[in-house]
Amino acid sequence: MKDVVERVLGAEREARERMERAKADAAAVRANADRAAEATVHEARERAAALIRERLEAARSEAAALLEAGKAAARAEAEAWYAKREPELDRLAARVLDAVANPDPGAR
Repeated sequence: MKDVVERVLGAEREARERMERAKADAAAVRANADRAAEATVHEARERAAALIRERLEAARSEAAALLEAGKAAARAEAEAWYAKREPELDRLAARVLDAVANPDPGAR
């Protein structure tokens, strides 16, 4: 009977030791998984930040190009407007100059 009790107690002790080892192994596996997940999340954040920076730079470059194109179009339009009206502006300037240089004495 004593032999049976000792075997039962030994089996219980061995079962507890196995459970403790299994818990320790599970904790180690979880810690490794947590570290791996943290590294993956960190890497994903870095890639996302880099992608955002690239897209932002591309958008800024595109906006700058559109702005320059708009300025060039506005300059061309202003030059065309002036070129189209230059003869008329010259005539008006000549009339003003003539009016200033040769005032009408009867207008006073």
